[in-house]
Amino acid sequence: MNQNPLWKTLLVLLVLVGGALYALPNFYGSDPALQISARRDAMVDQQLVERITDLLKAESIEYRSVELEQEPDSVLVRFNQVDTQLVAQSLVSSELGRAYGVALN
Repeated sequence: MNQNPLWKTLLVLLVLVGGALYALPNFYGSDPALQISARRDAMVDQQLVERITDLLKAESIEYRSVELEQEPDSVLVRFNQVDTQLVAQSLVSSELGRAYGVALN
């Protein structure tokens, strides 16, 4: 028979569930990406997607996908490796200038 009070058993279960929730993000792999959003009067549209795609192809930078996201009004470029993501960030930010914000994701 269990000689521990109920509150101790519940506390142990609560700590185990909390630890499992805290460790859960470690089971997902990394997904390096660039998020490009407009500043001031610049527009995020299909033409920007094509411009970024052409730029990455011209520099032979491998990317997984380029997506136009409507809700945050941005372009999301996914990569397979973090090194490629960093090279692409410097290239895209220098090409687009101050009109667009380029953030690592």
